[in-house]
Amino acid sequence: MTATATATKTAPPSPSSATSSSTPAPTAAGTGASTPPAAAAPSACRAPDIGLSMESGSGAMMHIGYLLSAKNDTTSTTCTLQGYPGLSLVYGTAGQQLGQAAERTTAETPVVTLAPGQRATASVQLARSEAVPSCGATAAAGWRIYLPGETDAQFVPAALTGCSNAAVRFLEVEPFQVPTS
Repeated sequence: MTATATATKTAPPSPSSATSSSTPAPTAAGTGASTPPAAAAPSACRAPDIGLSMESGSGAMMHIGYLLSAKNDTTSTTCTLQGYPGLSLVYGTAGQQLGQAAERTTAETPVVTLAPGQRATASVQLARSEAVPSCGATAAAGWRIYLPGETDAQFVPAALTGCSNAAVRFLEVEPFQVPTS
């Protein structure tokens, strides 16, 4: 059986209809029992709880597509992701950032709920260094990735080439989504 992640769009909170009165709390249909409190919403996924991987996808003349997967694989708790991963290439033994960080697309950012074992994905486009004038082609050691709202990065090793020229935009990333397959 395959687990499936779910995505929801957030709606603005409705105005509070609470008023101060002596009206008793609602009861379950005719039982006289109080309505149970709503379950707490899952908290945001944290870097230590999420395993990251990067899969090479299709290539085009100007770009190579990648698929970033974030899997809730180290905790037994459901969590949520919403937004864009922070993403850059790194090089050298100290993991120095190579060129600019990934530029974000203008896609919607749904809330993706990840139960244990489920994953979310984000599409990444890497410009082919030979197709970018004045790129400053440099071998990268891998990807530095931040989950939305996190300050702890994870490293995913990969042998690829990026642009050292900080004026060149060569990476683009979409927000996390529910995988389509």
